[in-house]
Amino acid sequence: MRHPHAPRIMTRAFDLPELTTLIAQFLPKENLLACIQVSRQWHHVFLPSLWQRIVLRDGDTIPTTTATDTVIQLHQHSDMIQSLRMPLACGLFYTNPASDFYSPVVSDILILPRLQELILSFAKSSRLMDDFRGARNFLLKNGHHLSSLEVSVMHEGRLDMSSLSFWGLFGGCKAPDNRLSKLRLEGVRMVIDELDEASRQMLMRLDTLRLKSVHFLPHFSGPETEWPRLPQWPQRLTGCKVKKLDVVECAPVLVAYRLIQDCQELRSLTWIYTEEPESVDLAPPLIQNLQAGLWPFLESLNLNINHLTDFRLAQLLEAVSPLKHLTLDISAFGDLSSIALLEAGSGKHSKRMETLSLSRCSALNGVMVQRFLCEMPHLKVLRANFLTQQNIEQDPRPWVCSQLEELRIAFLLEVLSTLDVRLMTNVILDRLEGLSQLRILEFGKLRRTGSIVSKTSNCVYMGLHLRYGLDRLKALSRLEELSLDEETEQDIGVKEAQWMVDNWPRLYTVRMRFASSCQKTKMAILDVFESQGMKKWWSGSCNLSRDG
Repeated sequence: MRHPHAPRIMTRAFDLPELTTLIAQFLPKENLLACIQVSRQWHHVFLPSLWQRIVLRDGDTIPTTTATDTVIQLHQHSDMIQSLRMPLACGLFYTNPASDFYSPVVSDILILPRLQELILSFAKSSRLMDDFRGARNFLLKNGHHLSSLEVSVMHEGRLDMSSLSFWGLFGGCKAPDNRLSKLRLEGVRMVIDELDEASRQMLMRLDTLRLKSVHFLPHFSGPETEWPRLPQWPQRLTGCKVKKLDVVECAPVLVAYRLIQDCQELRSLTWIYTEEPESVDLAPPLIQNLQAGLWPFLESLNLNINHLTDFRLAQLLEAVSPLKHLTLDISAFGDLSSIALLEAGSGKHSKRMETLSLSRCSALNGVMVQRFLCEMPHLKVLRANFLTQQNIEQDPRPWVCSQLEELRIAFLLEVLSTLDVRLMTNVILDRLEGLSQLRILEFGKLRRTGSIVSKTSNCVYMGLHLRYGLDRLKALSRLEELSLDEETEQDIGVKEAQWMVDNWPRLYTVRMRFASSCQKTKMAILDVFESQGMKKWWSGSCNLSRDG
């Protein structure tokens, strides 16, 4: 029987702003548009969420066809907009762009009092100067409220911003009481000598700084003996509060390193430089500074720079503070680095490690991967290249990473018969059934030692058939994503699909290739997944679809 006060309860529920905001943040734009047309009350409730985050692309308007109408709508809903992403077009910054498109006055600037996030994209065009002036004047009026700012140059090559007084762009962001905590710059050139005191103080207050494809001028390419003569940031940024720093493909790498040195309070560092090796080897000074106590609070490291050998990487891991998150894209990561990661400082890393991403480290062997699983009790994410059956047999210890939530790894099987495949599958299942917290499980290519499995070879794979022990994975009730090698056919049927749906209620993504050539069987499997609401998120093999 329906409760007599049900309509009243529903009405009161939507009077709670916290509940409304919580519901609205999970609704796509199309659903929000539908909600605001239900009634006046719902229009008032959901309209702020619709305008909270605005994303414009080249040629986009909201939702009409002219720049003037777009600006009018932005002006009408200015008190609701908290995030704005748009390509730079100077007319969009002003309340009346049509009247004086190329020479607007500051009093006509669009004011967004609640704006917290702004993402701007420069494009090399004849209106570049106007775009720059528009952005500068806009930030002069709205920069005080921003907490996150991103400026990128979207074209081939880099844009020389020195002639445009790059640091003058930030306007109100440089005020002493500004709230800016995140800054991202991409694809720009900047003359570091132009860094004024207000800009320096702005950088000093940042919590997150991300630099991608930034070119610092003047360029320096001297030998190692001239290190003391390297250009530095004026007045240096020593003592800055940056805790998360990303430096990706920034040149010259020596000047980038000077900037990294200044961030003594780093918690997270991403440093990637894979362009042509420079004459200066950064590894020795980096290791020396780490040994001297550089970055004592560092917990997360994502590293890929030139000149790092296995030996030097081992030295770096011994010198750095205990890490919780480590991502390496370095082919030289091998036995020495692995041992340092496990044993340095009485296991300082292995005792704390939560995220370990080494899937691109081709020199990493399965012996060390097995040790990671057996000696890192707090591990939550592991991405590695492979693990062989011999590695598990030679080190039969149980996996202690009971909190593991994401596992991406390829199991390589060296077998001579179908019986061996089943035995090895049982060994793997013995380990997997204890990982009850897994949300993402991905198996890469399964190979024989020394040969890649292909359609024409005698394929060896870990089947997910019930006869191979799939029902032993019932404990993985939190599983959301399952991926298997899409080049290897999986011999599963409707029973296996139904078992997954019944025992893995959170599963919404399945990627694999099905061996069945019967279209009717494929459609039956698809029906099983769709019946549990997986239709929208299904991303399996292309041969499992309504179109066949």
